[in-house]
Amino acid sequence: MDGIGMVLLLCDTVLVPFTVAWEKGSEGSFLYIAWVMVLFWSVDFFSNFVTSFTREDVLVRDFRAIAVQYAKSWLFVDLAVVSVDWLAIGLSTIVGPADTNNG
Repeated sequence: MDGIGMVLLLCDTVLVPFTVAWEKGSEGSFLYIAWVMVLFWSVDFFSNFVTSFTREDVLVRDFRAIAVQYAKSWLFVDLAVVSVDWLAIGLSTIVGPADTNNG
């Protein structure tokens, strides 16, 4: 799953500036890619609540301890990123493709 995440991060670093700079918006294949990315990061977000970790060479598998550890590390960053992605997808679905014809 980490390898897929790295590929999607690479796509994000290329596609986000491209779509913003040339006002492409989320349409066509960009919209499909955006959906794949937001679904992957959403699954990744929830999978972090069931991913064990080690503490002092002991594997911790308790869900409460995992959630507390996640909250102390990446929870709020991941939540912010996934929320913004879902907001962007929602807005592009509701509003539709941006009209770039200024004439």
